[in-house]
Amino acid sequence: MIKLVVSDLDGTLLDSNSEVTETTVNTIKKYIDEGIKFAFCTGRAFAEMDNILESIPFIRYAITANGAYCFDTFTKEEIYKTLMYKNDIKTIYETLKDEDVLFEAYMDDKIYCNKKTDDEIIEYIPIEFLNMVKKSRVLVEDMEKLINEMDENNGAIKIHIFFTTVTDRDKVFQRIKDMPYDIVSQSFNEIEVNAKDVNKGNGVLALAKKLGITKQESMGFGDNFNDISMRDGVGTLVAVENAVLPLKEIADYITKTNNENGVALALDKFLG
Repeated sequence: MIKLVVSDLDGTLLDSNSEVTETTVNTIKKYIDEGIKFAFCTGRAFAEMDNILESIPFIRYAITANGAYCFDTFTKEEIYKTLMYKNDIKTIYETLKDEDVLFEAYMDDKIYCNKKTDDEIIEYIPIEFLNMVKKSRVLVEDMEKLINEMDENNGAIKIHIFFTTVTDRDKVFQRIKDMPYDIVSQSFNEIEVNAKDVNKGNGVLALAKKLGITKQESMGFGDNFNDISMRDGVGTLVAVENAVLPLKEIADYITKTNNENGVALALDKFLG
């Protein structure tokens, strides 16, 4: 019996307009009223969740930053957090500081960005995420100085690196892929870095344990490469039709696309 449902946001729960359809909202509410627990499971950070929490205010839990940070959406209280500390952030930054990248550190409930103006950001961010990024970033004059002045006990839940070309992304990925972190790319021009073994699958397991729910009682929805780890965190894995092939190959079920209420249809199939 499924007791916990977790869903990715962009490309999965959200349609191509970054909205949740009324059908999906009503379907989720129906099953929450029946006692099913729901959680967002996203690469986004706390600072990027405002409009989502307004759209679906009755989902109680949010696993963010690819599994590094989980909070109670009702109380905003932290459930768990896994950091990369100052030396980790410094190592990654120094490896990349001579590259043409947009470098972001997710820390202190903020997203610090090494670009100084909105016009610079436009060169790196996909247009569909541009407004969200511009609203949520803290633009930093000197990222190296910010990192050097960090407290040794402070850290980041995620490092996010954007490139202007896929070629640049691939070149850097080859340089850093063997570093002792969890490294994934979910779109054509970015790389996400978390602490070792931080991923969505382990994030779901951690939340489920807190709730007294087993892996077999959990179901996950996704569409992209950073959702592949959910295979190890849920008993039932559902991919939307628009998902990347590696995710679809390991999914238990493939539902309709994110523009066709795919999550709602699969919920009715498995929970109805």
